[in-house]
Formats: sequence, structure tokens, C-alpha cells
Amino acid sequence: MASWVQIANKALRRLGAAPIQALTDQTEAARAVSDVYEQVRDEVLARHPWNCALVRTSLAADTDAPTWGYSYKFTLPTSPYCLRVWRLSEDFHGDAEWKVIGRTIHTDEAGPLYIEYISRVTDPEQFSTFVSNAISAAIGAEIAYRLTNSTAKEEAMREWAEMELRHGRSLDAQEGTADKIIADEFLNERL
Repeated sequence: MASWVQIANKALRRLGAAPIQALTDQTEAARAVSDVYEQVRDEVLARHPWNCALVRTSLAADTDAPTWGYSYKFTLPTSPYCLRVWRLSEDFHGDAEWKVIGRTIHTDEAGPLYIEYISRVTDPEQFSTFVSNAISAAIGAEIAYRLTNSTAKEEAMREWAEMELRHGRSLDAQEGTADKIIADEFLNERL
């Protein structure tokens, strides 16, 4: 799998910039990548339930209840850090209503709360090739104007980033059994 330098260099090559040896290099390209890679990584991971970033866990209810609206609240995980709650387990919670407010989930479900969430993955060795490609393209789009002063190059990089994200999500979704779609009253009425 790729290292951060390899992910960065793929973007830099696409921009026509010289490759870097380390994110700490004293070059404009290395500084540009270093300035954005953590934010871009988190944004790309949060945009899709990538298999490499999904975590299943159970949460205990907080001791203090929400002021109004729901009966219980649960603090989001920090190890690994929760970027986005993907879903509550249907096996345990059916179609329970819930809402993320700040760094907590509010719901009327009593604990434990079984959730699946998108985590922050900091080790690029854990990424599949298509996640690495999506992050590389997103980094390229983010630093394109800074390194080239070209809005045309920036737009081309943004198009590449969107294409890599679509392609990666499609491949990632094919790894495993497809989620079951259960028709509800609304869908049945439409049929």
C-alpha cells in the first residue's frame, strides 16, 4: 500500500511538479501538501463509508440526558476518532430516530447504542488503492492553484478528484454482500 509521500507524489506528478522525498521537505510542494493532507484525508474518508474506515462499536449512554427532544445522548468515539456516524444497527435499534448534535448522538433508544461509524484512519497502509487514489486526487485539487496559478489546472484536478471518488466508491461498495433494501410504506405506495 501507499505511503503519504507516494500519495502526495501522485498528485504532484499530475500537476507537473517535482516529487518530494518527505512531507517535511523545505519545498513549496511539500509545504502545500503538508498544509492540507490531514483535512483532505478526513473529508475524503467522511464522504463515503469506506470499508477501511468503518468501525462497529457499542456506546453507553451519557449520565446527563438531553435538555429536550430525546431521552438519551451518547458521546461519539474518539479512539478511533469518529468522523461521521454511518448508522445505528438495525438488528438492535430497528428504524430508531437519532440525530448527531455536536459530538453526541441523541435518541430515545436506551443504551447500549450499537453504531457503525466512519473513523479517522491515519495510517495510509490501511487504505485500499482506490482510497489512496481518491485522497491523492483530492490533495491535487486542493493545492493545484497554489502550485500552478492556473484556474484551468485547478478545475482539471477537481474533475479528476470527483472521478476518482466516484470510481473508488463504486469499487469499495462491491467488496462484500450488498446491503438489503427493505421497502417501507413510502416505497410500497410508489410501487
